[in-house]
Formats: sequence, C-alpha cells, structure tokens
Amino acid sequence: MQSQSNRCPFHPVFTVIFASLLWLCPGCAQSMTTDFHTWHVSSTQTNPIADGKSQATAFNRIQQALDAAQAGDTVLIHGGVYPEFLTLNIRGTADKPIRIVADRVAENHVIVTGANPAIRSKTQSWECVHEDKLLYRTPLRHRPTRVLADHVDLLAYPTVDDLKAFTFLKSNYPGHEHGFAFDPNQNMLYVRLRADKRYNTSTNPNDLSMAVSPKPGVGKYGNEPSGQTFQNLLIPYDGSAHVIIDGITFETPGIAAVFTEADDVVVRNCWFYGCRTGVGGPRERDPQKTANRVTVEHCLYTQFPTYMDEKDTIEREKAVNIQREGSYQHLMHWQRKGNYPNGDGVGRPWGYEVGLTLCMGRDWVVKNNYIHDAFEGISASGISWSRNARIMNNRFERICDNAVESENHAFNLTVAGNLIIDCFEPFSWQPLDGGPLPGPMYIYNNIVWQTPQTTALWNLAGNWPGLLKIGGKTHYWAKVSDTPITLEIPGGLWLFNNTMIRQRGRIFTWLNDANWPISNVHVVNNHIITWRLVPSASLDRITVMHMDH
Repeated sequence: MQSQSNRCPFHPVFTVIFASLLWLCPGCAQSMTTDFHTWHVSSTQTNPIADGKSQATAFNRIQQALDAAQAGDTVLIHGGVYPEFLTLNIRGTADKPIRIVADRVAENHVIVTGANPAIRSKTQSWECVHEDKLLYRTPLRHRPTRVLADHVDLLAYPTVDDLKAFTFLKSNYPGHEHGFAFDPNQNMLYVRLRADKRYNTSTNPNDLSMAVSPKPGVGKYGNEPSGQTFQNLLIPYDGSAHVIIDGITFETPGIAAVFTEADDVVVRNCWFYGCRTGVGGPRERDPQKTANRVTVEHCLYTQFPTYMDEKDTIEREKAVNIQREGSYQHLMHWQRKGNYPNGDGVGRPWGYEVGLTLCMGRDWVVKNNYIHDAFEGISASGISWSRNARIMNNRFERICDNAVESENHAFNLTVAGNLIIDCFEPFSWQPLDGGPLPGPMYIYNNIVWQTPQTTALWNLAGNWPGLLKIGGKTHYWAKVSDTPITLEIPGGLWLFNNTMIRQRGRIFTWLNDANWPISNVHVVNNHIITWRLVPSASLDRITVMHMDH
C-alpha cells in the first residue's frame, strides 16, 4: 500500500511535547496521582489480572477504560487495532476534562475501526467469481456505506451489473475503475480493484486490508443514528462533556467517527478514513438541541482517491460524453454524490456529499485541518443550522464540489485564512429549503488557487465553475415568498481581502432567476485573476456593493 503520507504533500498534524518540571512544584506529582488516574489500554494485553492501572496490566478494550474513568482521568491507548463501538457515559469538567488519547500521535498507530471484524482480520475470505473482470465476493447482510482497500475508498455502484460495467447503466454514465456493489438477494458484497494496481499492490482483496463499514443511519440522508454501530465513539448525553480526543485514526463507522450530543468537546490530531463524516452532532433544527462549542483541529479527513477518479473519468470519457444528451452527462464528476447522475446511484444515505463535520451547532471551531481528495469539504449537512461557526486556517485540496457551503441556514459564519487548492467551487451560498436565509457570511483572508493542470481539466470538460456559487432555483424561493421579491442576505455576504487565482472561470456562479435578485453582497479589496464576473445573462440578477477586484 502507498502510504497516506506519500500521497499527500502536506500533513498538518503536529505533536506538541510538554516538559513537566515537577521539581518546581513538589506537591504536583502527589496531587496528580491522588486525584486523577491514567487508564491504560493495549490491544495485545492477555494478562488475566487487568486493572488498567499500568501498561503491564492494561485493559485490552477501550470501553473498559471509558467505563472506569472519572472526571480528570486520562484514557491512554497504546498502539493497535481496536474493533469497538465506543460510548462515553461520564462527564468531565472545565478544570478536570476527560482525555482519550493515543500514547503516540501517528497515523495508523491507534486505529478505532467499525469495519466488519471477520473481513478486516482476513478470517473471512473473498471468492473470485469472474477472473477476467477481477470480480470477487464475500457474504454480508447489509449494504455498507464504505469499502476501503488499504484505505483506498472504492466507489459504490447500485448493482453488480453496474460494477461489472464500471458504468451507471440506467443513465449510461461513466463510473470509476474500482468499486463495490451489494446484492441483497444473495446477501453478497462484490468488489473490483483497479487492474493497473495504481493504488493497491494487488487486484485480489484477500491480499489487502479490506475495511467494510456498517450500514448507514436512518432518515433521508442516513445521518440519524438509531444504534451503536453508526459511530466509532458516541457521547450520548446533553450538557457539557469536557472531553479531549487526541491522536486516533478512525475508520469506517456508519455515520461519524465521533458523534456527540454533548457540548464542549475537542477532537484533535485525528485521522478519518472511510468516515462519512469526521465529527458530528444530532440532526436537530432546534438550536437548543444541538451539540455546541465543539473544536476540530489538526485533523486529516479524506475520501481518497475521489478527486483522482474524477480526473481519470473526464480524461477517458470526454470525447464520448460530450455527444450524449443531457447536461448532467457532460459534468462527469457526480459519481459519488449518491443521488446522481440523473436520479441514478445508490442513494443519499450512501453518498459522499458530507465532509469533515456533520450538524454543527453553536460556536464550533474548525481550524488547522487538512481536507483532501473529497467530494465536499464542509457541506450543507455539516453546517446548515450552525451559529457562529468559524472555519479557519484549514487546507482544502482536490475537492470535487465545494470547500465550504453555507446552506441552508448558517448564521454568522466565518470562513477565514484557508488555503484552497483545486476545488471545483470553493464557496457556496445556496439555500435549498426556504428561510431563514443564511447570513451574515464573512469570507476573508483566504487563498484560492486553481493549478494549471486543473484548469486544463475543466477546459477539457467544458465546465468553468465560479469562485462563489450563489442563489437557487425558483421553486426554492417559493418557500420564502408567494411572489418574486428581492432577496436580501441577512447581515450581508462579505467577500474581502482574499487572493483568488482561477484563470479559466468566473467570480460568481449565479443560479437565480432574474425575477428573484439578491442584494447585500459586498466584494471588497480582493485580488482576483479569473475570466469573467458572471455569465452575461446573469448580470441583472445581483446587486453588488463596493465591487473591487
């Protein structure tokens, strides 16, 4: 397997080592050993007298340590693979937080996985059923949300026939050259890996570490938990938790790596593979029932190789697809959306239109993370009912759709200091289900860059996206007013002090009908290199104040 570090040129997960000078405070050591405990966990522990109080007598399951811990305690997890679905039922306090930490911050050192244990451990094998197509299968009783082959995320196909053809047959839409499909009549999971072994060392899944996730959650988007297997770690109570989670690699939950109903949670220095989302809260419209004051920092989230698959498909299929009817066939980057193309696909609960966060509540901070090779960075499902969220100093790279969306109702959203490289449309203001409209939205001090290679790719596809997608279709605005009106963004949309370079593109992708113009848009003091402002037919649909570029 090609290591993630080799695939990614930038890795913003930092280890900070604190030197404890206890000789300056003679009573500190005694106070620490008296008041707080460190509970050790080791997956290799076989000692029958395991009390968790030392590495020699460590628990062999993380849940044992979580059940033993109290406010101020540390759960110290030693290197290994932990096939557990964890629940934290206790609370810390502001001055006595609970720490759930790896003994060493390193990718794949401590792995908490929701993957099918028999398949992942290779005690359950794969049967080759079509040698020419490199088609394998293994028994399974549900359609998984994700299947990884040595952390390579495989495309979900609706049926085995689609998988055999690497095509969404209903729409005659090209797919990617590796993937999986579930046959509910046989209760069989099928996979095909790339014949050229571009990402894996073998085309035989028996030779690789195969991580097959649980099924998705319930609800239209599959984001609502109704059982334990939907998250790697669950914090299931209201109020403050005061929990710090540090240094863990999370793998293939049904919904989220960390799912918290509680407030005051910090997730840092973590990796998310095969996770529909990294950190999520409850899907509640009522802001009083959301998870609040959650910080996600110095983490890595990826759906690798989603972007490279898109690139391959465009280059391979352009000459054929441009001749087909239907504009959706010309885009060629919706394979992982779930409900596309043309109503085809596996459905929204299995789709990739998610991102690092899910259902943010009040006062979330998402900073210094690396989000790469994903369909979305932070999507509508992550931010819709957020209040006062700050998305700051992150690196978004090779994103198939949007880096940060504000839909549908984000209030007082700040997007600042981010580096965004090769993202289809970096920012989006696109309410989809009526009021309240999102705003205010502050986008500033970001650097947006489209490399020459990606410029050439979109030229090939005949698609020139904008830096900011703004507006919506007429039937969305019918939920706001019975008659066409000028839509004023509450508090304004402020785009200022950004540097944005997209040589083939435009500033705005304008979606509104001329009868529904939008006002209170401010574009100030930006350095922008691009092709045009908007498509000429859209010039009368926007009122921009203080335009300077």
